[in-house]
Amino acid sequence: MAVPQRRSMAVPRRQNQRSATVAATLSFLLPGAGQAYTRRWRPAVIFGLPSLAGLALLGNELAQGVSHFAARLLDPAVALTVLLATVVFGVWRVAAVFHAWRAGRRTLMAWMVMPLLVALIVASHGFAYVSATAVLNAGNQMASGGDGLLGPVATLPAVGAGATPTPLAPTSSAQPGATPDRAPSPSADPQTDGDPYNDHDDDAEPTITRGQPPPFDVASIDTATDGWLNVLIVGIDWMPGRDSRRTDTMIVVSTNTTTGEVYMFSFPRDIAQFPVYTGGTFNGKLNGFARYASRDARLYPDGGLKSLGYQVGYLLGIPIDYYAAVDIPGFERVVREIGGVTIYNETEINDTYIHGGKGFFLPVGQHRLNAADTLSYVRSRKGSSDFARAHRQQQVLTALRREMTKPEKLANLPAIMDAIGQVLRTDFPRERISELLKLSEQVNDEPTNGYVFRSPEWATFHPRSETGGRTVTTLRIDKLRELSLQVFGEQSLYSR
Repeated sequence: MAVPQRRSMAVPRRQNQRSATVAATLSFLLPGAGQAYTRRWRPAVIFGLPSLAGLALLGNELAQGVSHFAARLLDPAVALTVLLATVVFGVWRVAAVFHAWRAGRRTLMAWMVMPLLVALIVASHGFAYVSATAVLNAGNQMASGGDGLLGPVATLPAVGAGATPTPLAPTSSAQPGATPDRAPSPSADPQTDGDPYNDHDDDAEPTITRGQPPPFDVASIDTATDGWLNVLIVGIDWMPGRDSRRTDTMIVVSTNTTTGEVYMFSFPRDIAQFPVYTGGTFNGKLNGFARYASRDARLYPDGGLKSLGYQVGYLLGIPIDYYAAVDIPGFERVVREIGGVTIYNETEINDTYIHGGKGFFLPVGQHRLNAADTLSYVRSRKGSSDFARAHRQQQVLTALRREMTKPEKLANLPAIMDAIGQVLRTDFPRERISELLKLSEQVNDEPTNGYVFRSPEWATFHPRSETGGRTVTTLRIDKLRELSLQVFGEQSLYSR
């Protein structure tokens, strides 16, 4: 009798029937998710936990806006870390996708999807790498020194001490900390005659009438613990026919590091006959001081823009910590890459002279300005004054800050940073970027207050009939002293 054979009770191992396409796609979205889908729990944890930590860190940075993220990358240490992390995480994602893909059921679709997912990883991480590199390069450009924006520089001829050139307007010997003379009777705001872009004094060579040095050296004051971050924003302009570039925009942005209050102070370009922080009186206009200082390394060893910061801080009564200089003609590209700005125009502009006679018209109201119109908006003088123009420049700075915080600007970050690197120079230390970002979190979108030093309240405009056809404004030092003490209190130089 035949003995029946017993059937084996062992169950052969079945192949994983879950889709390789789904597994790979899930690990593409989040490394480790595809492994969890195929029930391979240990690889899911190994691939997933580092990925979750990295994504959480990145999400926290991006949630604070594009400008915050880009500013962090200006620190070389942060930028190099991000570059390394971008490469490592890219390789990690490819490994996770391939591992999940192999564990699933591979169909023709799976073989088609796998190379597509790898290509997307390479493209996305390549974009991140290019973006971080663009920010790092822009930071290197911005820190390369600002005096190059002033144009070719030649050494000034020696000027003897006590030289007394013909003044542009009545002089004042007022110094911060001293009781200033009362300014002449104020007059109406200047309205430019003829073509406002035809500057009649471009060839005038400024000089300094020597005088007694002030009782303190503003260039040596330690500002680390004064409770304020004071930055001079300089717009350097150039017009056909000029052989130099001038600082036609000078705005001090002062931030109280404790309260987050922000104040903006605009100095008109035509301010003249002002006391100099090294002593004496400058017989020229404020917009030519930086170029003058850049040509006299003996008296101004820190260069033109840094010396302009000392000078403006001396007049305002608060030391300037850093400067940021912008090439205004190149500024148009920055606005173009950002996608324009939204402003509210308070006074109708009808400038028939700007852009070589092409003209610029803008009615009162809210407008979305493109790059060309934004440049016209900050440069136009006809029908208003330099004071109104300074107010518009403050508006645009605030509008740019709003635009840069929008997450959708991230996609255009490399082009934006490349444009900024071409036109911006600053002496702000990149290793202090994190400190600046912490301060920015306390600051509101709008400044606490803004001041434009216009006549008659803050300055005196002198008619061209008195100045040889030149547009000249002299500051009312007594009024600046009052304002400085009001805003900065005991930190004001005028309290000394």
